Parts: sequence; structure tokens; C-alpha cells
Amino acid sequence: MAVYVSDLLKLKNFSGTKLIAGKQGMKNQISWPYVCVAFPISPWIKGGELLFVAASDIETTVLKNEDFWQECQDMRIAAVVALSGRREAEILASAVSFKANSAGIPLFVMPWEINLVAVIQEITYLIIDRNTADEKSRHFLENLLFSPAGQSGSVEELAQFYDITVFPVHFICIFGFHSQSASAELDRVMMQVLRHSIDELNPSCWGSFLAMEYANHLLVLVFNRSCQEAQEAMESIAEVFRSISGRYLDTELYLGFSRIHESHDEIKMSYDEAMKTTVMLKSSQYPSNILHYGDLGIIKLLFELNNTKELRTYCQETIGCIIEYDQKYTTELLMTLKSYLLNGQNLVKTSSALYIHRNTLVYRLSIIKRLLGHSLDDAVKMLELFNCILIYEFLQSMDKNDESGRKLQ
Repeated sequence: MAVYVSDLLKLKNFSGTKLIAGKQGMKNQISWPYVCVAFPISPWIKGGELLFVAASDIETTVLKNEDFWQECQDMRIAAVVALSGRREAEILASAVSFKANSAGIPLFVMPWEINLVAVIQEITYLIIDRNTADEKSRHFLENLLFSPAGQSGSVEELAQFYDITVFPVHFICIFGFHSQSASAELDRVMMQVLRHSIDELNPSCWGSFLAMEYANHLLVLVFNRSCQEAQEAMESIAEVFRSISGRYLDTELYLGFSRIHESHDEIKMSYDEAMKTTVMLKSSQYPSNILHYGDLGIIKLLFELNNTKELRTYCQETIGCIIEYDQKYTTELLMTLKSYLLNGQNLVKTSSALYIHRNTLVYRLSIIKRLLGHSLDDAVKMLELFNCILIYEFLQSMDKNDESGRKLQ
């Protein structure tokens, strides 16, 4: 669990400190405290620092310098703490607030006479404690999920070794995202938003959780006291995720859940289930960006097949003519057929779902019938077509996932 700017307000030595600007940056993550003694600051910092700046002389303080705030923004400074007297603090608020708000960097005012060593020591200890806890969580998860069978030890033994609190019931969820701009900086911000949102949840009412980042994914293992608590935890996480999705519309976000399990021996199974949901979500074939393993239906069986050659042949024999027609004429017949079947073969509901005129739908269906060589009235044939479409989408998802894996390598 990281240390955020909002955590500063809970510290004993920060009780006399006042936030005067940059409230929107309270979720910024703090990497380390740093006392600014020279400007520019970039040669001395790495990013994410909590910056302490002398502001006893309003006329000469670096806080009034536009270049200082631009550099803070460029170097991703978490927050700035101005050390000043009471009179200077009032002047500072009117002179610098606009700059801090524009940069999105919280600006605090701290009494000049405070014991700065004690302040920095308290923050440093908190960062070290949180980083140590994160390291323990990561090693626990890596040993638990990725060690060869029989070599990781029991969950209870690992939990005791790494000082992790576990409960009888568990599930795993995996957050994934893909920024349309393909920017490393935006990816970093997105991961920070996800981590902060999860860290803000209060697990004490329904158990405990461990989080681990990898690539553009955040894996969360949640322990609960009961299945009811696990269900409530799932709902809380999904609610937080929906809130994030609503704020970041330019980022493709998805969230996959495993089933709820009542045995620690099934944690690897939970991970496998959550991973399978993310594979399907990446293909963008689902109307929602949240998927539970239990809702995969027939797809769960397909994942167990090692050889997909027969499945590909089956798809080619059953709906290959439609796929080829779509590719040749840039049409959407396969999507139309799926929607038609999902909507109970109701013309009104299907045309509404596809945002097309009823006559357009009828025309598309006539082409589909001609390509298939049979009507769309036979219930058995319709079931076969629907299952075949699901299999085809599954194969597309697997191909896409393999391609993403090769790019990562």
C-alpha cells in the first residue's frame, strides 16, 4: 500500500499544517520527502517527492516562480510544503494558490518553527512501513501463484512467514487497462488511480486484501470471513471500478473476477479463473467491462481444450461463409446474427439494439439465410449457430491474447 498526500493529514506532526491549494492532487503518491535547498530541483529528485520549501521571505521564495511550478509538474512532485510564519502564510495563499491549483499539486503551509526532523522522520517511517508491507505482499503472491506445485508451502505457512492476515474464504480480481494514447505516463497515472481506489477501500469490515502490479494489470487477492462478505467485497470493488470507468472514458478498462472459493488450496485456481475473464474482456466481445468467471458459460469448457484445431474447423464449416462475406464486403452480418439470436429473434428488439432500420435488418437476415442455405426458424440450428459464434469469439480472444503476449516479450 502506497503513501498518498491525503495520508499526511493523519500524521501527528502534520496536525498544525494547512492545505491552501491543489486539493485535486490529494491522491498523488509520495515516493520520499525532500528539503529543497536549490533551484532548479530536477538534478536532485526522481519524481513523486514531497517537497519542503522555505517561504519565510515572500519576496524571494521560489514558490512565486512560474518555472518552479512547471518543473514540479514535469517531475511529478507529489506535494509542496511551505515553511513560513503565520503572516507570510496568509500572503502566500493569495500569491501562489493559483499556480498550485493550475499544476494540480497540493500546497501546504507549515509553521516555520516546527521540528522538521521529526516531521520528515515520521513520513519516512510511514513510507518504509508501507513499502515493506507491499514487498511482503508481492513475495507472498509470487510464491503462492507462480511457484511449482508442492514447492510453495501451505498458504498458512507462507502467511505466517510474510506476516499476512488470511481468512477462510477468498477470490481474486484483476484490473486491466489500455490507454488509447499509448502513453507510459498515462499508464502510470491510471495504475496509480487504481491502486489508490483499492487502498481507500476499508477491508476491515469484510476481510483483507493483497495487491500486485504487473504490466497494465492490477491483481487483487481478497480474503474474507464468509461467502456473504466475499460477495459484498466484490460489489464494493465493482462499484469503485464503475466510478473510475466513468471518469476515464478515453481508457479501455476491464475487471475480471474469479469465483468465490472456500479453500486456500484453490487460490491458484482462482487466479486461473480471473485470468480467463481478462482474456475474454480484452477481445471487447462483452457488452460490460466487468466479467465474473461464473458468467462465462460454455466458454469455461473451451478453455480446457489444448487443441483448438477442431474448433476452428467447426467454425469454418458452420459460419465460415458469413465471416468471409463480412471480410470481403466490410459488412456486419455475424454481429447482426448474434444480436438477432440474443434478442430472441425479435425484429423490433434487434433493430433497436443495432441502431438500424427494421428493413435493413430484414435485408441482412435474408443474406444470412442465403449464405447458410437454410432458414432461421429451426431452434436446434439456431442454438448451434449461437454456440458457434461464442466459440469463434473465444478463438479470436485467444489469438488476440497470444499476440499481446508476443508484443510484451
